[in-house]
Amino acid sequence: PDDEVLVLVTGEDRLLLMTADFDVLGESPLAAGQREDAPVSVGWGARETQYQGRDAQPAPESVSRLSGDDDMRVRVSWRGDAQFFAVSFVRQGARALRVFARDGRVHSEGEGAETLEHTLAWKPSGRLIAATARRAHRHEVVFFERNGLRHGEFALRAGTGRVRELSWNAESSVLAVVAETRDGACVQLWADKNYHWYLKQELRARDVVRAVWDPEESLRLTVVCARGFVRVQLHSAAAVAHAASLESNAAACVVDGARVLYTPFAHANVPPPMALHTLDAPMSVRHVAFAAFGAGNGFALLLADQRTVVLYECDAGKARPRELRYVELPADARARQVAWAERDVLVSLGAGGVSVTDVAAGSTRVCAGSAGMGLAVLAAAPLVGQVLAAGAGGRVYSVALDASEPWALAQLPAPCAEVDAADCGALGAVVVGRTARNQLYANSRLLSAACSSFFLRRDMLLFTTTTHCLRVAAADASLVTGAGAADGDGDEAAAGQGEARRRIERGAAIVLAAPAGDAVVFQMPRGNLETVRPRALVLAAVRRMLDAREYRRALAACRANRIDMNVLYDHAPAAFMADVDAFVAQVRECDLLNLFVSGLRDEDVTRTMYPGIGADRGARAAAGSGDSAGKTTAVCRALRPVLQARADAARLLPTVLTTLVCERPPAIDEALGVIAALGADERDAALTHLLFLTDVGTVYDAALGRYDLALALRVAERSQRDPREYLPELRALRALESEELRRFTIDAQLRRPARALGHLCAAFAEGACAWDALVAYVDEHALHRECLALLAGHARAPDMHVAYGDALARDKQWAQAAAAYMLSQRAHAQAVDALVAGRQWQLALALAAAPGSGFGAQRVHDLALRASALLSDHHMFADAARCLLEHTDATEDAVALLVRGALWAEA
Repeated sequence: PDDEVLVLVTGEDRLLLMTADFDVLGESPLAAGQREDAPVSVGWGARETQYQGRDAQPAPESVSRLSGDDDMRVRVSWRGDAQFFAVSFVRQGARALRVFARDGRVHSEGEGAETLEHTLAWKPSGRLIAATARRAHRHEVVFFERNGLRHGEFALRAGTGRVRELSWNAESSVLAVVAETRDGACVQLWADKNYHWYLKQELRARDVVRAVWDPEESLRLTVVCARGFVRVQLHSAAAVAHAASLESNAAACVVDGARVLYTPFAHANVPPPMALHTLDAPMSVRHVAFAAFGAGNGFALLLADQRTVVLYECDAGKARPRELRYVELPADARARQVAWAERDVLVSLGAGGVSVTDVAAGSTRVCAGSAGMGLAVLAAAPLVGQVLAAGAGGRVYSVALDASEPWALAQLPAPCAEVDAADCGALGAVVVGRTARNQLYANSRLLSAACSSFFLRRDMLLFTTTTHCLRVAAADASLVTGAGAADGDGDEAAAGQGEARRRIERGAAIVLAAPAGDAVVFQMPRGNLETVRPRALVLAAVRRMLDAREYRRALAACRANRIDMNVLYDHAPAAFMADVDAFVAQVRECDLLNLFVSGLRDEDVTRTMYPGIGADRGARAAAGSGDSAGKTTAVCRALRPVLQARADAARLLPTVLTTLVCERPPAIDEALGVIAALGADERDAALTHLLFLTDVGTVYDAALGRYDLALALRVAERSQRDPREYLPELRALRALESEELRRFTIDAQLRRPARALGHLCAAFAEGACAWDALVAYVDEHALHRECLALLAGHARAPDMHVAYGDALARDKQWAQAAAAYMLSQRAHAQAVDALVAGRQWQLALALAAAPGSGFGAQRVHDLALRASALLSDHHMFADAARCLLEHTDATEDAVALLVRGALWAEA
């Protein structure tokens, strides 16, 4: 393989190794030499050293004889990395297999196989060596490992004669078997998945000589015939239904020679090589095409003779497909692919171009001009009601069912092996195609340069990338314009963070997506199938349900797929609030309603978590932030009257409590009020539900706040608190004789000073509380204004004014303190002192000199001196001088103050 070493086997069965310049590297007998890893036996455990009993019979010798089809020639096959090669040769009347290292040393010998034949092909990936063997009851392809041990086999189909050649493609994914049949010769293409070998294609010709794979294009095969050669470009594609119908079975067919494995994934997920139904065709199947009309459950099988088509129809469900009829195409059609466009219209692509067959009339017409278009792919596009034909130059045509000339639908930048089309509204039909080099196009726009598979639904395009990511795009104008969609592949590291991306297993490929559901079936590299529900498809289904007002189904889908249930409201808030009655009537179950209410939060998830894809995403992003203040409380208050008005309101009581707890802030007190009105049994169940929703300490405090000691005791008994803590506390409260004093104690404990003050004032009025205790509590919590309002008209109200003035004075709020003292009408001296301290000397001296103030002349004189000194300390020299001039005889002191203040003119 690396063009450096040449292996020759001479007629004398000698192995000759030569360089590229034909210099001999080594020569040795082909059958001689000891394998380098041959085990050394000392007889322990050998059969001949063990006692077998008196009646033991000698073991039969393993007989390896030549097949009647053996051509007696030597075969040499290199491994892909050119480090080893295998030689198949005839020795002592039997065919033997030896593996040699690159330098000619014997590496291993093949395990004996009955009637091993002359064919030999080493898998380029290096794992297996393929050969054929004919046993008494079947003809099979057998595999050997590098150490010569057998590693599985598969049987060739009945009717397969002499095998001429085996050949692997460059990727080691397809094994070509050139064999003789009753009708001539054929090339069988085998592929394995899930440890099963499938006969995927059978290329028939009478004079096939050999099949040669292209070393660069792994699926390009050249079939050499006696009179020329044919080059075939193969492509692997899933045969699945594409019709967008609610009655679609979402079926898939797997070809295995003349067997077709049929599974409707909408009703059963059966991985190949198993299937829900196995259909037998008269000969190998070449192509499968699902119907593009109706529910799309029927399908057509093109057989290996390239002219016989078998039509099957199938009802919705798990029913077995029924054979409808056989259709014979013209002998010269040599169809490669077919499309079932309408019930009585069959379109085929062959060497002569595109043909349209009227099944009912049995007539076939070739579309005008199609023979020279170089068409390579034929596919039905049920989403747009057309049949597409893709040319080698990238142009995609729409086939006219009246057999007129196909008209160009789109020009793709490169020829595509898979094509489909979506209806994008004003843009019409948009063609989506994937090339053999994994490029995905929508018309001329590149969607992905690393697309490994895709599936087109009516509303979405799903495709996987070689970086193991599932991407979803809206099937609308954004496919072509790019609005609301990212160009290229983007940052795959962000997969899984939004609707449009999801991480998948390495090598996973899309088989199909449910036309109207949310399931996507993947085939893994091993061949097994996995069904996932991408968030984009689930959300699309939920939005359709909400638009149809199917709230129960939408809620169940959110619950099953872990979708935030806020989307039920945020999708259409006005419609939801108008349909609250219908929402409750549909959901019914208390648990589901609780699940919805408890998940509410003040956030618009349609803008933050689930902004949508395509143009819808751009519209939501332009709508603003995801803040939705007051949403939770509004929904809870809208649900509660509906729940309480129903005939089964008692059954829905837990949901009523949930709406109260989930308000912002939680209405625990109101919830306890609802519980308090219930009977004993119902009260215990409701209280248990309430404690499940919120913290038991909060409920205990709320029960105390209702002054219901019995209810508080029930709550405490259901908590984890130590009875030695809460029982003495409740006993002490119950021991208080005054109800007002008990309520004051509870409110003070719960840190509700305003409410506690009301009860304390009431207790004082009853004589259950001392004045000093009232004043101390008011001073501690600065509740003088509230207390004055409560004591209005009371004999001790002036005393509270004095206490208020003292508190204000301590805070150096002198003006307010003076006002409080004056309102008491008992504290003129304190009022004057407060005014002096506040440097309001004029008002203080006026109040002191007023009749009835109790201030004599000398006291007023001393007050003026004190006020002047305070003013001068604050550098208010003009006021200090005026105070002395107006109320004392200290003129010189006044002049001195004016001088200190630089008030020369006044001085």
